[in-house]
Amino acid sequence: MKSSRTLDRREDEYADQSQVFYSVIDAIQQISNLPLTSFVPYDDEVQKSRTITPAAIEYTVDVSLAVKKVLTETEQQDAYDALVRGEKVKPYLAQKIIRRCGRIFKSRNLSPGSYFRPSIRRGSVESRQRLRRAA
Repeated sequence: MKSSRTLDRREDEYADQSQVFYSVIDAIQQISNLPLTSFVPYDDEVQKSRTITPAAIEYTVDVSLAVKKVLTETEQQDAYDALVRGEKVKPYLAQKIIRRCGRIFKSRNLSPGSYFRPSIRRGSVESRQRLRRAA
């Protein structure tokens, strides 16, 4: 019989993996809804439209490569596509996909918050400038 600590730890891990999984799916859906071209308004009151950037394309490629690595069976890939579209999937299969994808998304830093944040080396000019602004 499994101890309650083990069950709590697994539940926490699943909650973390689920959060990462759904944040990645949300980012992919937002990127797929962006237009390929944009217009530049001459009126300052009109906002510029958002377009797909090279970073967004790299992100979708990184996510699809990670998914292909962990989901080897056709049934799992079909269920993943259904989850992305927001359709219902068998609970055991959904949990398996969320665990596998969430784990690899986290290990490859594919969470949108960490992927799109520029990395700044410690001691670099940028980090010193940020410290000066914060003070």
